[in-house]
Amino acid sequence: MAFFDQTPMGRIMNRLSYDIARIDENIPWATSYAMSVFAEALNSLIAICVVIPVLVFVVVPLLTIFLGIIHFYNVASVHFRRLTSKAVSSNCSFFQDSHTGADSIRVFNVVERFRDKNVYICDFMNESLITEIYTNRWLQSRLDFISDCAIFICVFVAIIMADYKWISLGVLAMVINNGYIFTGYLGQIARVWRESEVQMVCIERVSEYINNEREPEWNTIDESRNWPPSGAGHLQFKDVCLRYRNELDLVLNDVSFDVRAGEKVGIVGRTGAGKSSLTLALFRIVDPCSGKILINGIDISTLGLHDLRSTLTIIPQDPVLFCGTLRLNLDPFDDYTDASLWEALEKAHLAETIREIEGGLDYKVAESGANLSVGQRQLVCMARAVLRQKTCILVLDEATAAIDPETDSRIQLSIRSHFKECTVLTIAHRLNTIIDYDRVLVMDAGKVAEFDSPNALLKDSDSLFFKLAKQAGISQNEREEI
Repeated sequence: MAFFDQTPMGRIMNRLSYDIARIDENIPWATSYAMSVFAEALNSLIAICVVIPVLVFVVVPLLTIFLGIIHFYNVASVHFRRLTSKAVSSNCSFFQDSHTGADSIRVFNVVERFRDKNVYICDFMNESLITEIYTNRWLQSRLDFISDCAIFICVFVAIIMADYKWISLGVLAMVINNGYIFTGYLGQIARVWRESEVQMVCIERVSEYINNEREPEWNTIDESRNWPPSGAGHLQFKDVCLRYRNELDLVLNDVSFDVRAGEKVGIVGRTGAGKSSLTLALFRIVDPCSGKILINGIDISTLGLHDLRSTLTIIPQDPVLFCGTLRLNLDPFDDYTDASLWEALEKAHLAETIREIEGGLDYKVAESGANLSVGQRQLVCMARAVLRQKTCILVLDEATAAIDPETDSRIQLSIRSHFKECTVLTIAHRLNTIIDYDRVLVMDAGKVAEFDSPNALLKDSDSLFFKLAKQAGISQNEREEI
């Protein structure tokens, strides 16, 4: 979870596309080509040195200088390539963010500011690329000079030896020919070596993701522990502390409470109080740094993620729908019959609407449910939750915050009828939706401020829940009816 919080999507896309492509295509080619070129260059060098052994004293110093220049270049080029890759990632991230928030950029009239930032990012990327090109030209000019020196010395020595009849004209021609071949391969070796060193940056960047901390095990079922539980879940938080990353402050601080099996509990509090963090801890999206969370006496940290989440159901504030048929969105794994799907839609008070649209269960849902209203999307999520038959704890994370009161009442009716045997946790935006719950958990600054029945909390005029209810406009008559 922390990885996705602090890593821009453009950087991930760049590494999984650009870097992976270079690893799959360039590095194997460079390795094969380097072996071939090195063998050819070695053959030419041996042929020259066997005929004119004195050239060994010339070749060795030149090769030493050659290797020194290559090493000096590689130290800089790797940093330049890393800088270029970072610039490309920043460009991808900025482009994606601007495309996603294009409407907001226009509404708030900050187009000019984003245009200037785009120019700055493009300039930074171009500067990195140009610097890398200049560095390559710097290397090439020096390699050309060394190659010219090598071929000049070889030809000069060979001509003198031929003039004194120490070698024949045929051997002279062979030395000159192999000298040209060797210096040509010398430049290719430098290019392949340079490319291989630079490509190692791609391996380094991908290795960072490979070595990331992984999620816990997916399945760790132990039949002796009586899991999954049958019926409602008994939930316990014991001294739970939670932070999203090691360098950040605690968002939950010594949170302890006990929810009995089948109990309906509303969770309220101001923004940033830690309400949604309870959900993240329960689903193990973020693991607590201390404390325990128990379901029916079993520590959820000992369960596999699938084993745990298969018994939990959540209806989030932002409904998640995929591009495809309505049937696919309700039953992505094709586990239920059409009759079960229609029954779930009936319980979610959405069946009548679906019957009226063309296609019924085969109705094409746009990406993110763009062709459905917010309320309809939320009811589809409700129907999807109804389909699940092993739910022991239902979580509603401000599921009715962005919908109309009529849809809200439908969802509350579905919860009370279908999930009456389940433990229900509702993070409430509208207090009147949880005013008749068994108990209310009031969060404040990451701690449990109050945990009691709504009636008891409303009778205490000094309670935080009383103040929240007063701010929400809950009338005295509504309080007295509880």
